[in-house]
Amino acid sequence: MESHRSEKKRTIFWSAAAIILMVCIFGFSTQSGTESNGLSMKVTKFFAELLFFRFDSMDIGQQTFIITELNFFIRKLAHFTVYTALGMVVYTAVVSSGITLRHKRLCSLAICEFDASTCEI
Repeated sequence: MESHRSEKKRTIFWSAAAIILMVCIFGFSTQSGTESNGLSMKVTKFFAELLFFRFDSMDIGQQTFIITELNFFIRKLAHFTVYTALGMVVYTAVVSSGITLRHKRLCSLAICEFDASTCEI
């Protein structure tokens, strides 16, 4: 009885985590291009400051060049990371729900594909 209750709690936890992550992804996808790019540039600047020695002492032209070149990579890495996390969380939620082994991957993939298709319209 206690084991069943703890399994149900795990299912609820991972399902809630998946829904929260989906809502966050949807929120980011509703940003305008200007808003999205502005946020990406801030994140890229943060990483540029970590990666490049004395970034702050470079002239503004060098900083702009570095941030512009890194921005595409950072944006793609963010997409990859967030959808990988979503896949892992959804799969964990599906596994904890008790769906048969044969259908776990397919169900997880379908949920993630549906979420991605609604966000990328």
